[in-house]
Amino acid sequence: MPIPNDAMAREAQRGLDWRSEFGRGGTEVGIARARDISNKVDLSDETIGRMVSYFARHEVDKQAEGFRQGEEGYPSNGRIAWALWGGDAGKTWADREWAKIQDSESKMIARKQLSLNSVSLKFADASSGKFGGYASTFGGIDSYNDTIMAGAYKSVIDAVMSGSARMPKMFVNHKSWDVPIGKWTKMYEDEKGLYIEGELTNGNPEAAIVKAAMQHETIDGLSIGYMLKQSDIEFSEINGQTVRVIKNISDLSEVSVVTFPADDMARVDLTSVKTSLDQIESIKDFEDFLREAGGFSKSLATATASRAKRLFTRSESEELQLPSELQRMIAENLKSSRTL
Repeated sequence: MPIPNDAMAREAQRGLDWRSEFGRGGTEVGIARARDISNKVDLSDETIGRMVSYFARHEVDKQAEGFRQGEEGYPSNGRIAWALWGGDAGKTWADREWAKIQDSESKMIARKQLSLNSVSLKFADASSGKFGGYASTFGGIDSYNDTIMAGAYKSVIDAVMSGSARMPKMFVNHKSWDVPIGKWTKMYEDEKGLYIEGELTNGNPEAAIVKAAMQHETIDGLSIGYMLKQSDIEFSEINGQTVRVIKNISDLSEVSVVTFPADDMARVDLTSVKTSLDQIESIKDFEDFLREAGGFSKSLATATASRAKRLFTRSESEELQLPSELQRMIAENLKSSRTL
């Protein structure tokens, strides 16, 4: 992930100083962004996209009285807010990095849960392993500030129907290294969202447990494992907040039955991750941790540890630290590795 440059870090710190002195300008989101930029924290692709969206919306603020030094009211609220996001240096940097992201067309792996009361889960009959429900719904804004547009799954459905892609796999808690508990047999979009039908594997002990949990309503819903390209998304201002609009799902690799709350990933407690890291003394220890505790494959653990190597920071007075995005990824894998 790209690191903010010195010029935008200085501007963000200036914005924080102004905010502290005058008690105005910017929002809590802007303040949080300024702290990350001034500390030169690695910024995710999504954050860079939100920066581009912010600067595009607020370019007009530069025309207001008090934006330029020497004008009455300097620094204006708009000038302070602009600084919090890295100022002109931040805008130039974000535009450049966003262009790189757009050009790369690299895919982003993501997961999104839907709670049981939204799934509308139905079994064909009490003894049958066949069931159906909504794996995703359209229109609402979730805790990640994402919204999925109607038609987002059309390309996936068309690919499955034409035979150029397979139906998504059926797992528990995204444990893709395990034997699937069943198979999805049908999926389609309606006005509400993506409806999917499947059947649990007869004779699979875990499938029997899942079926009992579904019927007893002790599971929390379904969760999709999907991939996005940068061209699949755009950022929009909705009700005063920046929302990531998902226009297309490039790949739907699996739909899992999940046993943790639908919003758990958004509120994951990173203290548990930090505690688990206490015994790590080397990159090799970290790689072993990812495999044993996080459920990472060997290749993914090696690649993640290699990328993390340059992100570790240590001094004589500091503990080993991980960037928040990497902590969240580990925590999500820890959640997903739980069994029923």
